[in-house]
Amino acid sequence: MARSLRTPTLIVASCLVLAGILAAGFRLDLGNFGSNVLAEFAGLVASVVVAVLVIERLVDRDRHARWQLVEAQTLKTLHFTLVKAALPLYLHLHDPRPPEANPYGIYQSERLDERLRNLAAALCEREDRGVKPDPLRPVLEAMAPHVNFIRDSVMQRLLTVGAEPELVRRLALLESNFEDLDFNAWVDEKLGSRPGQNAQRLANLVESMRDVATYLN
Repeated sequence: MARSLRTPTLIVASCLVLAGILAAGFRLDLGNFGSNVLAEFAGLVASVVVAVLVIERLVDRDRHARWQLVEAQTLKTLHFTLVKAALPLYLHLHDPRPPEANPYGIYQSERLDERLRNLAAALCEREDRGVKPDPLRPVLEAMAPHVNFIRDSVMQRLLTVGAEPELVRRLALLESNFEDLDFNAWVDEKLGSRPGQNAQRLANLVESMRDVATYLN
């Protein structure tokens, strides 16, 4: 930001100096020697302006290329982190687990967002069957390192490189849903009461992960 503000300021200042030189030359009606000095000085100022513009453009192009590389690698890391974060949710299902809901199936050429959609549906179906809900804490503890990595590392890199706001919004929603689950697990542990609909809450978390995966695709 400082660089982007400094360059226009320098250009404006140089133009003002150049205009002042030309105005002084016309007003003073200098001889040949003075006119030549003013012309040389004006040419020097113009050369500085051109050099700054060229160098700035080259620096910006190099910086943009490096940021693009960082962003591409960060998005790839995010993709695989989603797989690792979703796997504990798949293992949370009782046997027989539907293979089409396995997030690791991305390595079998299926899209990750489709796998996550199937996983969310499988969790909701488990709720509909009236299966006794399992404690949330083990699932959250298995997911926490990956969700924290997305929040503390991936999101920070994306904010640095200026990623699309929509992707940042979806990542923020993912973190919010995870914190909601963590709160419900805390209520269950501290108050001895179960809020209910845990499978639906897990499905909502998977849906927020699917939204991120859909954007990546």
